[in-house]
Amino acid sequence: MNKETNELVRKIDTGKNNTLATFQNADMEQMFNSKTLRKVKDILAHITYWEEMACKSIESFLKGEEFTVELPLDIDKHNQMVFEKFKDHSSQEVFDRYEDIQARFSNLVTECNSVNKGKEMVYPWGKSGTVSHLVIDMVDHEYTHCAQIKTHTLKTC
Repeated sequence: MNKETNELVRKIDTGKNNTLATFQNADMEQMFNSKTLRKVKDILAHITYWEEMACKSIESFLKGEEFTVELPLDIDKHNQMVFEKFKDHSSQEVFDRYEDIQARFSNLVTECNSVNKGKEMVYPWGKSGTVSHLVIDMVDHEYTHCAQIKTHTLKTC
């Protein structure tokens, strides 16, 4: 692995460790948003879903294709569909899925960066950029939601 790929994998691992620590220290069944009836575990399922979509984009890019998610004008409607899809999964199932997708994401980033370093790809939400920027976007997405969980947990303790 080259230095840039090592750094990307380190970012992914650091984000994963932060996310796991955040969610393992939270009550996964606790209501996160009483208006939408979202629980803490639903937020981890949401993160996992978008990381899986990032994996699909990288897999498509490696094949010379593009993958995007068809998004409605209201992103909240799409995210609600994601929450509905995973609402019956146990907290353990959500954790296991997250860890599986994280491993897949890290492996794909390593593979892609070795053959397509610096080339632009299409992200799942339609924006274009490099794999490096996709990693930054995905890790930032995790950190944003982790901060929300930490703030929410502090308010309810």
